Amino acid sequence: MSITRRSMTVGAVVAPFAAAQHQSGSGAVLTEAALPQLVEAARNFLSSLTPAEREQTVFPFDGDERYFWHYVPSDDIPAQYGRPRRGLALKAMSPQQRALATALLAAGLSRQGLIKVCTIMSLEEVLRVVENDTRGRRDPEKYHFSVFGEPSLTGVWGYRVEGHHVSLHYTVVRGKVTGNPTFLGANPAEVRSGPHKGLRVLRAEEDRARALLESLSEAQRQTAVVSSRAPSDILTERSRKAALKDQPSGLSAGRLNAAARHRLDGRVLPRQWPLGLPGGAAGRPRRAARERGQPRGLAERSLPREAAAVEGIGRRAARR
Repeated sequence: MSITRRSMTVGAVVAPFAAAQHQSGSGAVLTEAALPQLVEAARNFLSSLTPAEREQTVFPFDGDERYFWHYVPSDDIPAQYGRPRRGLALKAMSPQQRALATALLAAGLSRQGLIKVCTIMSLEEVLRVVENDTRGRRDPEKYHFSVFGEPSLTGVWGYRVEGHHVSLHYTVVRGKVTGNPTFLGANPAEVRSGPHKGLRVLRAEEDRARALLESLSEAQRQTAVVSSRAPSDILTERSRKAALKDQPSGLSAGRLNAAARHRLDGRVLPRQWPLGLPGGAAGRPRRAARERGQPRGLAERSLPREAAAVEGIGRRAARR
């Protein structure tokens, strides 16, 4: 069975929703040295808001809003969930506020991560042209910023940056910062025409995932690829439980051969990915997992979600 790049969208999901505690290996962790700049960026952004804007942006840490996340366009949220995507959108910000919001985004990402996220946002303009969108559904300024609780070095708080194919969540507890859940997607996976022809934002992730599948034996691939047809969406969608209930569970990392394990060890989602956060934190969960004798990197899970990303999450492209 050959693996072909037939989808319009590539997506990658990392980590289920984090409880309000630090869990080594459950997601990327910033070093303590990175926390002051995160707090400063959040405070600077909040200080630029009017009382009305702050009301749109700040929510209680222990409220239900923190548990909401999705990767579909903001215009699609009301019809699906009977509520808008909350948080202050870039479109509603002044130039100064946008600069400070971008600084907050950058504070939680590596350099390569920031490049990927901003480039994904720019694809909305590509989609606007390709789809001849005149309603404003495709808009690189429809990305929303939310803060939960009050930013501090020692308290409990978090923030979210979210819009089409970008969903970043950070939680701070006792001086530790985790970044999950995290979703990045690229639609189109490859720009086929226009001034950005050839652009593949998640090229490395897609190519590495395909290489991983190609390294499997035929028997292993039969288990890892849970469907011969691309699913209409990510198999686990936006569920807070990253589990495939009543579905094939995929191929356990423990059954991989040495070559496949080598590819899985941080190479499906490269080390420079957005969760390669400042301070070299990307490798820390991997090292902790190895010290506990657990499989490395994404090997803590079975493969179906990663395989789904390769095989064509993006059949949904026509509607998203």
